[in-house]
Amino acid sequence: MEKLVELGLKPAIKVKETFRQKVKHPLRKDSRIFWEKWGRNRYLIESLFGTVKLKIGSHFRVRKEEIAQKRGLAAFVLYNMYLLATLLYISLLLKNYFRTLSYNGLTGTRNMISIYYKFE
Repeated sequence: MEKLVELGLKPAIKVKETFRQKVKHPLRKDSRIFWEKWGRNRYLIESLFGTVKLKIGSHFRVRKEEIAQKRGLAAFVLYNMYLLATLLYISLLLKNYFRTLSYNGLTGTRNMISIYYKFE
């Protein structure tokens, strides 16, 4: 935890505490407070990383770490674009499915029937 603080990060590590043995170290107390504040939402990011690993793969066969980082970032961007395209496609399908006809000033039943059945 000390290394996390040296890097400027706030530790949010779950600390075991019982009714007989309380947390005494100040870093562990801070960690417990930050865990209660942010740590409970950890499953959201863990599930996102797990999904990306399933879709793309868990490792890259490259020789340099720099290239692996770039490839990982590119894979993450492509996955986000895939999600965006999927949501856009679904929204367009739903928009067309629930679309209503506008009559643009047409009156009378004959004109409305001709729109539906194309008599004229």
